[in-house]
Amino acid sequence: MKNQVLIISNKLANISGACDFFETKGIDVRRSATAETALYLVTVIQPPLILIDNTLKAMNPMTFAQIIKGDQRTKDILLVMMTEQEKEKLADHSFLSIWDGIIKYPIDNESFYATVQSYLNTELN
Repeated sequence: MKNQVLIISNKLANISGACDFFETKGIDVRRSATAETALYLVTVIQPPLILIDNTLKAMNPMTFAQIIKGDQRTKDILLVMMTEQEKEKLADHSFLSIWDGIIKYPIDNESFYATVQSYLNTELN
């Protein structure tokens, strides 16, 4: 599905309003509280865009990203990290290079939607 996004966050309650807003705008939102479950979902739905919170516990986002980008079937999926940290305060350049983008918390529905839509448009072109 072209307008589909997978959101991986242990704070799904914090962004559920934004997810509902996306769905009213025609974006199919799939949600996962863990990266482990998300790995399974990726094989089933092959979303063009994955948003992942940088505070995941069991499997950290970097490991998830390396798995996705290292697999020929999923390497072209756009990965965007959601974080409360400033980009400059994140780890070294090699950490940032695997991500297709970064979205900073807190988010509001309109700007979050516009950002997600821009990533989906990039993927579709």
